Amino acid sequence: MMSTLEAVRISRGLTQIMLARAASVSQTTISLLESGHSTASTASLDAIAAELDVPAALLIPPAPPVQLLHTMKESVPARVTKRITAEFTLAFLRIERLLPVTRHTIGTPDIEDEPASAQAERLRLQWAAAPGGVLDIVTMLESHGVICLRRDLSGTRVNALAAKSGRWRALMFIDPRADAEDASWAVAHELGHLALQEAMDGDQEDRAEEFAGEFLAPPIRAPEVARRRCRRR
Repeated sequence: MMSTLEAVRISRGLTQIMLARAASVSQTTISLLESGHSTASTASLDAIAAELDVPAALLIPPAPPVQLLHTMKESVPARVTKRITAEFTLAFLRIERLLPVTRHTIGTPDIEDEPASAQAERLRLQWAAAPGGVLDIVTMLESHGVICLRRDLSGTRVNALAAKSGRWRALMFIDPRADAEDASWAVAHELGHLALQEAMDGDQEDRAEEFAGEFLAPPIRAPEVARRRCRRR
């Protein structure tokens, strides 16, 4: 689990050595603080906080646990994954302070080996989604407790990423540079990760794609087609 200090440091684009030099402390001090194996003097903590431009009190409490659900491609550098994890960690910290009771309402699979498409249909029913395609998936997610934020996802090779902290708290990062259609699909894909997390295995990305297709644009059932024809007469 990433510490609050590590998350803030990474979000500022600093290495441990860079921060240690700027704050006039040793790299060992930074390393031990980030791993939770040491405490710093008030003077050292104040110096570190000043360099990071945050209150010293922010660096003391443990950070919330963060789990990225997307399997990053092998070509994505580890430093990019760390940067995104740090940004999720800080976002969850802010949410704990501003919206402490926010909980998502995404159910988990209760049928073993249930197809991803069936789980998508089940979630649409649970959320009382209107028949046909989803026109605004971001608004839908936020109305059910998934907080969506615009974040630069450069280097990740995706247009959206989801993470959870604990059982009932979820965040979605959406790249503001993505066009609306690509962003909607990416968000639906990440929603698949959140909905299917308890049943994911090696083919999780394929299952998330299957979920996204069914959730965004479910096939029109025969009775629904008949009803639409009647309404047009």
